[in-house]
Amino acid sequence: TPEPEDTEAPGSEATPDEAAGETVRILYEIQPDEALLRVSETFGINRNRIRRENPELADVAPVDLPGTIIELPIVGDMTLAEAEALPGFQGTVSEIEAADGA
Repeated sequence: TPEPEDTEAPGSEATPDEAAGETVRILYEIQPDEALLRVSETFGINRNRIRRENPELADVAPVDLPGTIIELPIVGDMTLAEAEALPGFQGTVSEIEAADGA
């Protein structure tokens, strides 16, 4: 069943932290029982924004999303500690980039 499309409110592109360049970005593996709707609800991010920031999702059928690793910003009420407690958490983008450069 296709997921219903989201509508984005004007001005919902960036939070004040993002505008200041202070957003923590993480890598997250979509879990077997998740769809983009659940990921968007968990992280408080619009599904259209998730798709925009992860253009490779355009080629992935919803049934094939589990196991896919996507990049997400930590925004709103979510904290990094809360994200780290989720089973799909793979690390922050800065940690992964630092490990790759080491």
